Amino acid sequence: MREPRELNSFTGDAGNVVQVGGSVHGDITIGAPARPGPHAAAARPYLLLETGEVVGRAELRHAVDEFLTGPGGGVLLLIGVPGIGKSALAWDAWKRHRGTGARQFWYSFYDGRGVGSFAAMLPELARFLDLPDTAGVDAVLDAVAEEEVLLFLDGIERCLRCYQRPLGAVDDAGDGGGGGGGGGDGLWHDTELGFASDDALRFFQQLTDLPAGRVVATSRVVPAEYFASGGALRAGVTSHVVGPLPPGDGSALLDRVGSPLTPADAAMAASVLGGHPLALQLLARQVHRSLRPRQTLPQWLAQEGYLAAEGAGPRQIRDRLFVRAATALSAPACLLLAATAVLGGSADLPTLRAAGPAGLTDDEFHRAVREVVASGLAVTTGDELGCHPLTGSAATAQLTPGATTGLVRSLSSTLRGRFTGIDAWGAGYAGWYATADVSDRAEAMALCRALVRLGEWQAAAELYEEQLDAPVRLVLGANFEAVELLSALVAGLAAEPGEITPDRLRPSLAHHLLMIGRVEQAARELDEITDDPLDHAVLLVRSAIAVHRGDLAGALEHGLTAVHAARRRLAAAVQKPEPDLFGPPVPHPRVRPSGDQVEALVRCAEVLVLAGQTAGAARLLVEGLAVWQRAHSHCAACRGLVLRAAAAVFAVSGDEDAARAAAVEGRALQVDGGKTLQGLFSDVIVAMRMPHLVAYLPAALGDAGFVLYQSLLREPGAVGGPLPDDLVHRAIAWTGGEPDDVPERLAELAAGVEVRVSSPRNALEVDPCDPRARRELAALAVRAGQPALALDHLAWLVDLSPDGCDLAVELVTGPGPLADGVRELLLNGSDPLAAVDAVIVLETKLGDDAAAARWRTTRRELVRASLPDFW
Repeated sequence: MREPRELNSFTGDAGNVVQVGGSVHGDITIGAPARPGPHAAAARPYLLLETGEVVGRAELRHAVDEFLTGPGGGVLLLIGVPGIGKSALAWDAWKRHRGTGARQFWYSFYDGRGVGSFAAMLPELARFLDLPDTAGVDAVLDAVAEEEVLLFLDGIERCLRCYQRPLGAVDDAGDGGGGGGGGGDGLWHDTELGFASDDALRFFQQLTDLPAGRVVATSRVVPAEYFASGGALRAGVTSHVVGPLPPGDGSALLDRVGSPLTPADAAMAASVLGGHPLALQLLARQVHRSLRPRQTLPQWLAQEGYLAAEGAGPRQIRDRLFVRAATALSAPACLLLAATAVLGGSADLPTLRAAGPAGLTDDEFHRAVREVVASGLAVTTGDELGCHPLTGSAATAQLTPGATTGLVRSLSSTLRGRFTGIDAWGAGYAGWYATADVSDRAEAMALCRALVRLGEWQAAAELYEEQLDAPVRLVLGANFEAVELLSALVAGLAAEPGEITPDRLRPSLAHHLLMIGRVEQAARELDEITDDPLDHAVLLVRSAIAVHRGDLAGALEHGLTAVHAARRRLAAAVQKPEPDLFGPPVPHPRVRPSGDQVEALVRCAEVLVLAGQTAGAARLLVEGLAVWQRAHSHCAACRGLVLRAAAAVFAVSGDEDAARAAAVEGRALQVDGGKTLQGLFSDVIVAMRMPHLVAYLPAALGDAGFVLYQSLLREPGAVGGPLPDDLVHRAIAWTGGEPDDVPERLAELAAGVEVRVSSPRNALEVDPCDPRARRELAALAVRAGQPALALDHLAWLVDLSPDGCDLAVELVTGPGPLADGVRELLLNGSDPLAAVDAVIVLETKLGDDAAAARWRTTRRELVRASLPDFW
């Protein structure tokens, strides 16, 4: 795997950084950044910081200086909205304290390539402290305290669940501020404001307790773990809100960039824009270019639509300002700015030259660079161009369809070229996405986000399915990020239908929604699916939803149906060699039926464990090992999945030694196979029953922000309870394989099962498409009070043969949703006469003689219409 490339990326907020020697009258003189001293290291400072200086903010600068020179350790939080100047203040302090002799380390989590994550920061900090790259949190913190290091950590909200975007997300232009902006109700919940991994939680919490070593951190929100009981900040944490520029500072900033505004006009402009420094600089440029002689500033603001009206506040007015600045650019300059934003906020000029409009000469290209820099929407130093996300998004929105198509084509090759060195369907794919290094996936996600922002829905969906779905779901667990991206993809695919439909991505979206605790929203996404509601992935998410609703019978029913669906597809794949685990892509649905069958059996076993049916669960896991050995033995990760579930069985049955051994071995197999998070549900069950065994499940429960699973740990009584005997017996009767290699303790538990069913081994073992199995499933669903699930099975039977119509009528016992659904199923059948006959029987059974008479009349008319004319 290639070494990740270093970029000075900018996707954070530069605030009141102004260009040294800059002027609103034309070109901007760029000052070269000073080199860090021998005891300082800056990891990914971004362009707007390197090329500017802070104006004003004297009180805040003094407060930061006092903190850095004071005794002891602790954390200073600088909180504020995008573009207000948090990063600028931190970088200003970094530069001014380099000569004090203290060791200093700067790291920005705002990285356009997406490697600005906690997992990427820790090795860099370890190297700075002369520790091995693999040094853990405790070793790094000990070194920070021992050497009294000054840490500057920019954008730590990217380490929280609500901003969990290790794959290169670019935030919108919203004013997330100190408390709001997330969740469906406009506010982040406490669980979403927590750190997204166990390591990040320990690191940032212990920073507040260090006897020496100080941290200046910038963030848009206050992490939940930095609050003590009662709502006050915990000991060791100090915070300052970076708010609007005071009037005097606003005037000084405008004066520095050569604004012609008087102090009174400058104060008015600052008030209109909410004291936003980046917006003030843009306003100064616009005023210089378009303010007519004898026109007052209030007149000009009203003319340009910048006065508060129709409920518009400072944020809406700033949005207009950025859009106005972008629309003033020429087409080549606007395209350059949009390309810079899509590439993550900074890009070298040769890359932008390749991505620019075809036919531009070198002189025209450099003229476009000078134009976008002079506009104040971007800066340049050396051969690199950088922009703020607020200005970049405004430029992207101005692209014409033709320009968008060209940009997509050029950027696709540029971004895809960064990770095509890895054969995504070759033998190295498992190692690629199982590794902790996310840089390659970051670039794949950067391209996917670029395609989404440019409205190329089909290309983005194809890329997500091919390169990102499994890594994100099974390794990274970047749930908040995935929900954001998949929601946009589903909406875009629905608006512009194509080969890839929204239903292809809805199961993944529902999975990630469930992982962040949005159970009902996940269920609604699944209810929207029309392509294949009995798809294996859909059924497994439905099963998980039922568990979290406390409906174990429904969870088991969905799990059993998933087993049936996997076996049916396996039967359909007979005569076709099953592809290697990471073999060439196959047409949708991209399933490997044997692995799907193992996963569905494990889910059924987990439900049985929650119901206290450990022997039955063990029997299902033995069957899972048999399926694995028979048809899927090349995938060691699936064996690991079964072993992690076996650990849950052992934990509930009280066998601690067996639980520990199975958990360790199972997790190791899944980590090596690139499916670390697939067995998380089993880990949760182990932690519920034997909390002290969590030490053997390294960081699994917190790595990906599985909010709902962790809430189950706090309230173990929320799940569990008895299951209907016939449902349990049916589940166990579906098993029958006897693998060669089964853990001894699991075999002992499985041997204790007594199956009281009259039928021999289930028909599914003989013929996965046998209608008898569907009949039994439909009957079970009716008895369990699940009419929708019963109708799913009956639809398959009605389409198959007239016998399905007879069964559908037989299962109806009275009026209700089942009767209404059966009537609709019958009338949608391919044989009108057979359908009407069945409906007549149905209405008679329901006691509606009048309706039966009407349908008899309809039957006579159908018969008459089918007769030849001479009759």
